Amino acid sequence: MVSGWSASGSPAPRAGSSVRARFADQSAVRGQNLDAVVRLVRANSRCTRREISEVLGFNKATVSSLVRDLISTRLLEQEDAPLGQSPGRPSTLVRLDRLTYVCIVVEVLPENIVVSTWNLAGERLSVASHSARPAVDGPARTLSSVARLVRSVMARVEGEGRLLGGVEVAVPGMVDTGSGQLIVSGPLSWSQVPVRDILAAKLGCDEDLIDVDKFVNLATTAEWRRTDLSDLIYLDEGSAGLGVGAVVAGRMLTGHRGRAGELLFPQRDHLASKVSLHELGLDRLLDPPGDNTAPDAAGKRPMVLDAAGRSAVKGLTRTLTRHLAGLAALLDPQVVILGGQFCALEPHIARPLQWSLAEALAPISQDRIEVRFGGYGREAAQVGGALLVADRVVERLLTQAGSRSVE
Repeated sequence: MVSGWSASGSPAPRAGSSVRARFADQSAVRGQNLDAVVRLVRANSRCTRREISEVLGFNKATVSSLVRDLISTRLLEQEDAPLGQSPGRPSTLVRLDRLTYVCIVVEVLPENIVVSTWNLAGERLSVASHSARPAVDGPARTLSSVARLVRSVMARVEGEGRLLGGVEVAVPGMVDTGSGQLIVSGPLSWSQVPVRDILAAKLGCDEDLIDVDKFVNLATTAEWRRTDLSDLIYLDEGSAGLGVGAVVAGRMLTGHRGRAGELLFPQRDHLASKVSLHELGLDRLLDPPGDNTAPDAAGKRPMVLDAAGRSAVKGLTRTLTRHLAGLAALLDPQVVILGGQFCALEPHIARPLQWSLAEALAPISQDRIEVRFGGYGREAAQVGGALLVADRVVERLLTQAGSRSVE
């Protein structure tokens, strides 16, 4: 027999290979356990060690060891105040680390650039809007401005003794998410712009720290994470029609190279397919006059529409029904979520759209698809971007914690 091979043709085990395999198995199990703890804490905001033990079925020693590793990696932190409980030693809560990592989200819009910062727990730390004219200034000048703004935030983060978790750039248009290239954007009048490469070069940082995606994908992520649904359709105004996000069997559909997510309207059909509140003359619904800071928004009366407004809403309902019926018949979602600008229309469109969609789908299904409106409104892309940066940080830190725990 040739040295190193068994009679069956498989490699013969070498001295120490069983030991390495055992450590590999231990590392894999440890990594899965660390991941389970983090998922549980993220889902519940905070947990006691006892709750972790009861939910995951780990013994007390295992939980203590896992939490200790996650705290040392700066993924979790322990709350200062113990949780008062009945007899015995008081329990302390653990939660995602709020102090170490900062996630930056940049929204490049036709009339401004919005930069927000977030911690790993999804809490917004800051937000600032900066005037810009990307369609006039072009990609080179605009991305130079973006780099300058991000550098300023990075300097502040470093001065506070924190670490940069990553940067998510949201743009309107078609994006190749694998390469970070903006393929085309009508609102920005850009095409074939390697956004990630340009920003990485200007910031002098690793490309892995920067991701680029379209608004609708990020908004879909945010609204999806608010639910426990596995199948949904998310709609918002797109760059050349309707922006569509689809989650099927617990996975977001992004298509080849991540370019999916736009329902294009042919130019000849544009007048019959208006979905922008600006085009429909309903801008006033986005920022209605009066006091809009009341916490109980549901208690406010909806704005009364004039005849032109009512006609515009009816036309929009027909347009949305036509496109949603086709998508719903194809994808069979549990829920349809209207986000972004459409949230302002909820009082006027919720019932008519629910009824007309049920009527359109009646020939193929008697099951009613629920129509909901997004919880994050026009900030959904910000939230989604922060969640994705946090996901990447968590993945990196879990890898570190897993390798460290078996050394």
